[in-house]
Amino acid sequence: MKDRYYRYFSCLIVYLLANCQILSADQGNDQFTEDMLGDVLTEFVDADFGVAEMGGLDESVGRWGFSGNLRLIAAYAYSNKNVSIDSYDYGRWRKLRAQFRPEINVDLRDNWEFKLSGSAYYDFAHNIENLSDADKEYMEGEVYEVEFRDTYIQGRLNESLDLKLGHQIVAWGRSDSIRIVDVINPLDLREIGMVDIEDMRLPLAMMRLDYYWRNWSLTALGIYDIRFNKLPECGSEYSSIKCPAPPESIPHDGGSNTEFAMSLNGIFRGWDISFYLARMVDDTPYVELANQQPQLEYGRISMIGMAGNFTSGNWLWKFEMAQLDDIEFGYMSGMTYSRTDSLLGVEYTGFYNATISLEAAVRHVNNHQVKYVQEPKPIYENTYQAVLRYNKNFFRDRLEAELLLTRFGESLNDGGVSRMQLKQKLEDAISLTMGISLYHKGSKIPFDTIYYNDRLFIELRYYF
Repeated sequence: MKDRYYRYFSCLIVYLLANCQILSADQGNDQFTEDMLGDVLTEFVDADFGVAEMGGLDESVGRWGFSGNLRLIAAYAYSNKNVSIDSYDYGRWRKLRAQFRPEINVDLRDNWEFKLSGSAYYDFAHNIENLSDADKEYMEGEVYEVEFRDTYIQGRLNESLDLKLGHQIVAWGRSDSIRIVDVINPLDLREIGMVDIEDMRLPLAMMRLDYYWRNWSLTALGIYDIRFNKLPECGSEYSSIKCPAPPESIPHDGGSNTEFAMSLNGIFRGWDISFYLARMVDDTPYVELANQQPQLEYGRISMIGMAGNFTSGNWLWKFEMAQLDDIEFGYMSGMTYSRTDSLLGVEYTGFYNATISLEAAVRHVNNHQVKYVQEPKPIYENTYQAVLRYNKNFFRDRLEAELLLTRFGESLNDGGVSRMQLKQKLEDAISLTMGISLYHKGSKIPFDTIYYNDRLFIELRYYF
């Protein structure tokens, strides 16, 4: 099956490259023609790919665009303490990373389009050559990574129905900083407090259908890609566990593990509302004993929820509510619990070139028992989180200042992160971001171990 997938993908790449040549031929270069493209595709794939059914090419096929960005990122830890709970010495320069994120968009025929994007980085700050083979395995994810991002084909089946197939990101809810009903895509949690949620979501392979009727839209998702949160590597400065990490029991993709989700969205003058339903594999593992040895397991949870916005002058009010069932505890075989999550938020835009927002959430474990408060990972009846964000633009939007405060706990003293940054547009295609992240100690995992991760950071980004 994988070979077939790779052959499909390779065929598509040849198709895209060939269309680039066709565009050049239109401009006076006769090295490649549509007939030659047909010959290439015929030779490359067999009849099972249905190339013969594609028909001839027309002028609407082959319009494409190439874009993306190149980032150079550095982070300097000025604390005198090494935060690693193991023996790895990170030094003061925690990140010297070059990251490349390309994107190709192709307009196909009949209102269909194709998108291919990816991400690759290499971090020069971590020298792992002198580590043991076991430590290298832990740290490789900190050093380099290559992966696909949004990669899909989408189009209109009829006037009311759209189809989207491939690796996608689906953002549910109204919050900009806290996840309540946003349960579809897993997150990259390897650098807590350094990245906003919109950049943390990881794409999943899925089929998406959208049906539109007046002010309403109905979305159905079939997710056959089982993928979990990217947690800090064992040995990472953000890790709260000792090496080696327990082995994982990973469910297989598709089949009975296929995930399903639906949303109903209504947009009206001055307000909107959405209803959600999902049956998912939990992105966060729990620890279970297998043959008296700890093992990471992934349970299957259900979620039903709703979210909405309404505006009043310069004020935007938002809410989210979710009921999650079948959540499993660690070290308590066969026990499940339910949780009710809720969020209220407000955003004010009445200042000149400035926006301030406040969001607060509580996660309540239903029918909580004293025995749930246990080591190594206590489960408390209520978990509180609050996020304050302030943005201000200067010099005709060429300079943006941002303050982000995240706190946990009923009294906001269970840990958190403060991030302050300035983003300057140097040229239309070049931006420079500088800032500082401060970690606050508390009882909530992982802030009980990562509170010495304070750092200065700088990012130079070029858009093409």
